[in-house]
Amino acid sequence: QAIQDNMFVFENLLMADDKSLQTLLRSTDTEDLVLSLKGADDTLKEKLFSCMSTRAAANIQDEMEALGPVRLTEVQEAQKRIINVARRLSDEGSIVLAGRGGDDYV
Repeated sequence: QAIQDNMFVFENLLMADDKSLQTLLRSTDTEDLVLSLKGADDTLKEKLFSCMSTRAAANIQDEMEALGPVRLTEVQEAQKRIINVARRLSDEGSIVLAGRGGDDYV
């Protein structure tokens, strides 16, 4: 489990396709998303915001600003919960995650 945790991290979502990210975002708790994006880099934030409606992205950004400072451990736990959802969806075949055998196209 520890090896698997280190193999696929939150930043790996950058390599996922937009359709997979949209499915993941619909399956993710909004509170977890807000917390996890607090600690994400700008590139990943922009990619995720581009996969949601303008209104939803604005709401998430507003919630992030209103949240104020957060402990890094809380951010990391929220990111782990999102990764767990992503893994579950990948195992079900609902989404394709880069680095999990989904890089080849036919």
